[in-house]
Amino acid sequence: MGFKVIIVGGSVLGLSLANMLERLNIDYTLLEAYPNIAPQVGASIGLLPNGFRILDQLGCFEPILEMVGEYHLKNSLCVPDGKPLGPPSMVNIQHLEARLGNPSIFIDRQMLLQVLYDNLKNKDKVIPEKRVAKVELLKEGVCVHTKDGCVFEGDIVVGADGIHSTVREEMWRIIHEERPGYFPVDEHSRVPVATKCIFGISKRPSNLPIHNQQLVFNEGRSYLIISAPGNRTYWFLFSGVGDTKFGKDIPSLRENVTFGDIYKNKIMATLIDPISGQGGNGALEAAALLTNALTDMLEKNPKVQPTESVEAALAQVHINRHERAKTSVANAHTLQQVLTGRSPYSKIVTKYLAPLLGDEGFLGTAIPICKASHRVYRLPLPQRRRLVPFDDELPAQPMTSSLKNRPDLGIWPLISAAAFTVFGPNATMPLLGFGIVTRGTNTLPGRHVPVKYAKAILPSAIFGYAIPTIIASLPIQDRLLRKNIDLFASAAPVFSAALINSIASVIQKMKHVTSSTKATKDLRETDKDEFVDMYNKRDVVPLKIAYTFVVGACATVHVASALYPILAT
Repeated sequence: MGFKVIIVGGSVLGLSLANMLERLNIDYTLLEAYPNIAPQVGASIGLLPNGFRILDQLGCFEPILEMVGEYHLKNSLCVPDGKPLGPPSMVNIQHLEARLGNPSIFIDRQMLLQVLYDNLKNKDKVIPEKRVAKVELLKEGVCVHTKDGCVFEGDIVVGADGIHSTVREEMWRIIHEERPGYFPVDEHSRVPVATKCIFGISKRPSNLPIHNQQLVFNEGRSYLIISAPGNRTYWFLFSGVGDTKFGKDIPSLRENVTFGDIYKNKIMATLIDPISGQGGNGALEAAALLTNALTDMLEKNPKVQPTESVEAALAQVHINRHERAKTSVANAHTLQQVLTGRSPYSKIVTKYLAPLLGDEGFLGTAIPICKASHRVYRLPLPQRRRLVPFDDELPAQPMTSSLKNRPDLGIWPLISAAAFTVFGPNATMPLLGFGIVTRGTNTLPGRHVPVKYAKAILPSAIFGYAIPTIIASLPIQDRLLRKNIDLFASAAPVFSAALINSIASVIQKMKHVTSSTKATKDLRETDKDEFVDMYNKRDVVPLKIAYTFVVGACATVHVASALYPILAT
């Protein structure tokens, strides 16, 4: 008899794991407590590029997009009265998709479960109406008893049965019986909760725009409102619980839309403890890691898997998953503290820092989290165009930011100091550039220059800096005029910087005038133009022209300076 996995729960984790095991020819049985495999339980789930990449491996990419339809949403960060801090933009989500190759969408949890179930070829391995009552350890394997008297045997049991997990309770029972004192008796009461959340699905209020997503922050609470397929709305209300609760002690969105408007139209709502925004995506990653560990184990021992081998495989899953899960939870906790006004930095971040950093600030935070994810290594990965590789696609893993990896920070300053002493100041900048190239970076520099500024660089440099400098070099004898010219030339860098904004503004207005849509172009189309400019590299040509002109001008000056003494004699 071959290796067999008993999956308890037809959740996102359970059904995604079933798909992975089926594709890798590992036997399994999935037990679901509900009569239906994809019940309308829960509300929405956010799929980020790291989770979507795994779903893409399973062949679920197109079915999900067909079900969702339009998924590019305009995002707004709003103050308590519903007024946005800036114009709504969908650029950050489009950037995330372009750079990581997979979209970010919200979908009904039930829709995702249905896609995962429909994707299975052997649906007879998924058995509904089997609520687990007891898990029994055997000498080599496990035995699962259901409340209707059925018994299922396998080599391991995977608990994918939600927050009120029977499998988890059975694990507690068994560990207390087998190894008393291994865990504290009051372990359940040590779980901290600082935020509560109610979320659900509602019919869209008529005055709430479609294809929109609003994050509204307030003192002690925040709202997240997201457009949903079928003229509906996903909504979340996060609120602090005051002092942090432990265990058993756990207890306007827009200017013209209130939370009451949405709540009275509710289709479904659930009161739960807050969870990490990476919850569903983390479940997909956990399923992938478990599948990887099991396939590694079965390749080494295809016929017999002793308990030690199974324990080693599960320990490897823990090693690969624990720190990332811990970091995700900590990040989500910090974000909730900021958005609900319970952090001392809340006002600084929400009112000033977030608008100032803009899309690149969001991307600089989201991309490193997503690209450090895991996938099913033995399943093919569909090729989708992206600009940023995931960490597991790199030839070597990126270095972490721990102190033990930082000694090299002092090497290049020492080399530069030595070069400065021996060869002079001109030797330091080339070495600095070489050091930056050879060290690499975990940050993602924004190379793109908005096209209007790329086109404005050359004329602003000519009229704001070059011409004043040339005039200042002329042999003007009038002392007052000489003084004024020198004063103007000394301010040329400031004047040039101001001039570039003026010229860029003129270029942008001329583009709108000559455009077929002229001034009636809406915000969504403007966002689209800027997005297309970036990923089609439309800034490169004007930048090349500017750089070529500057290099030519500098070379001409240098050559003329070198030849002048010779020709003068």
